[in-house]
This record gives sequence, structure tokens and C-alpha cells, in this order.
Amino acid sequence: VYAPSSIAVFGPDAPKIAAQDSPLNPTTTYGETKRTGEALAGDYLASFGVDCRGIRYPGLVSWQAPAGGGTTDYAVEIFHAALEKGHYECFVGPDTRLPMMYIDDAIRATLELMDAPAESLGSSRAGYNVSGISFTALELADAIAERIDGFTCDFVPDERQAYADSWPAAVDDSAAREDWGWKAEYDLDAMVDAMIEGRHGFRLGVFYAGQFIRARVRRHHHAVPMPRLAVVVLEEARVGAAIRPMQGRPEKVDLGNTGGWSAWRGRVAHRANPPGPILGAVDPGGVDGKAVPLSLIHI
Repeated sequence: VYAPSSIAVFGPDAPKIAAQDSPLNPTTTYGETKRTGEALAGDYLASFGVDCRGIRYPGLVSWQAPAGGGTTDYAVEIFHAALEKGHYECFVGPDTRLPMMYIDDAIRATLELMDAPAESLGSSRAGYNVSGISFTALELADAIAERIDGFTCDFVPDERQAYADSWPAAVDDSAAREDWGWKAEYDLDAMVDAMIEGRHGFRLGVFYAGQFIRARVRRHHHAVPMPRLAVVVLEEARVGAAIRPMQGRPEKVDLGNTGGWSAWRGRVAHRANPPGPILGAVDPGGVDGKAVPLSLIHI
């Protein structure tokens, strides 16, 4: 059973770098429910042997999901405002430092925890601290201003500042590192790049049966046939793309010689629920007359 938790379980008596076993005295109803959830997960394991696992998520940053008004959501809103208006009014102060994490790291952390052998997990299994990035609101605004000319940010704290002040500035995730090998991949620069590229570069293209994407994989060119009707998400970024077949699938897609990727060489069969990527790290040509990075993933 997966029961997600949050850094909101910590309260003002937690140290600025919250340890796995720091006191849990939240000041919000949300934090209280997360603390209760961790306790219930521990009780179900002890009383009934139910394998319950959880992560204390920091503030999650994603360009695909809109901000919901939470205390850490300034780190999402600021990107939309920067690209749409060139200005953002931040509801926490410039020196407010909170634990954050880019969504790709959060998803990977969840999957890695759930895939970990039960015997490798210790007493923290109901709510592991996981560390991603810790930055101040000003550091984030400055990083965005370095990439978007003319961007400005004013800091006008509201009632959410008190919640932010009650939370730690960072978390110690040594238990997660030791128990199941957790390690974040995105730092502040990588997260800002991914957010701007994703928010600004998202485009859709529709391809029909008989059409081909001309692609180059490791210096080898290929004509990749489309399913009968597919929506192709093209990213002007390293985020990649996805093909979502809308009407049926061909039995096979001929990828030809994939330049040394022996596991993907030749004809790749398509099943009802095909496995993950069939083509990655691709630089297509002739799509809207512009080369953009593209990965083909059947979902």
C-alpha cells in the first residue's frame, strides 16, 4: 500500500534541516492528516503485516500541472507568470527557503521506493524524507531572470508565509539513501531549464497512416511509420515526446538499424500493452521544417 506523506508533518520545532526522526508537530490540518497517515501505515504493518510505504514529499514543481494555491506553489506559478507576463508577485519573502523537488525526481522516487525489496526498508518506511532541491524564492527568481530577459519579481508575503516559516528549509534523506539508494537528479539549474523548456515548448502534431517521421539516430537516418492515427507531442526540449495511438496499432514498426542499440535493432513488435520507449534520443528532420528532439513512446 502506498500512502504519500509531506514535509507538512514538520512544525516550527523541527530543525532547519529536518532529520528523519525529527519531532512531528504540524501546525496545519493538512500536516496533521499526513502525520496521522504515517501512524496508521505503521500500525497496519505492525498489527496486520500490511506492507505500507510512503514519502514525505517536498514542494513539487511541474509545468504540466497547474498550481493549486498551496504554500510551495509559488515555485510553479512564477514560471507561468514569467512566460506570460514577464512579472510575478511572490506570496513569500525573498529569503524563504523550502525543500522542493522537480516532478520527474518525485515520480522516480515513488517508483524506486515501491520497487525496493521489503527487507531493505527500515522503520522510516511509512514516511521517508527525500531531498531534492532547497532554494530561496529570490534564488529561483534570479535563475529565471537569467533565462528570460526583462523578468521581474516583487515579494509580497501573505498568510502563507507563516506556514512556510513553520517548515524546515531542507530535509536529511540519509535513511532513503541507505535503505533504497535514493538520489535526486535535478538541481536548481536543471529544474529551471526543464520548466521553461516544457512550459514554452509544448506543441502538438497529428500524423496519419502512410506518413513517416524522418529521424536520425546516432547518425543513422530512418523513416519511422506512424500508427493509423496518432497524436505526437513534440518538445523543443530534452523532455522528449509521446505518441498516443488513437485508432489501433500496426503489428510492427520497422526501426531499421538503430546505430548500435542492439536491443532496439530491427523490427519491434507491438503488443496490446507495449513496453515503454521504442525509440529515444531522436533528432527528426522535416517536421514543420524544424528539427526538434523527439522520443517515441507508446502508452
